[in-house]
Amino acid sequence: MTQGVEVDLPKESAQAISTDVEPLVISVRTDGSVYLEEKGIAISELGSKVRGIRLANPKLPVYVRGDRQADYGHVIRVMAALQQAGVDRVGLITELPD
Repeated sequence: MTQGVEVDLPKESAQAISTDVEPLVISVRTDGSVYLEEKGIAISELGSKVRGIRLANPKLPVYVRGDRQADYGHVIRVMAALQQAGVDRVGLITELPD
């Protein structure tokens, strides 16, 4: 489970997804900063970095953790970079409501 980047996740009552493989997680903070796993990365570099990782493991699940206060445009830019990198399925990480 990835915990390193501090984001305030939106709450949603969707079913949990289980996977045998540790997914690749991209986090988006309120200020628009982007993290690949726990390392900060420029949005302009995200696509090529993810493409390289996925070449080695094409079935690697990819998830986005967007802070609930992050501008929607920041999350969309991440999703667009992932799409351009050839990622055809992206999960969104949320928290269960209290």
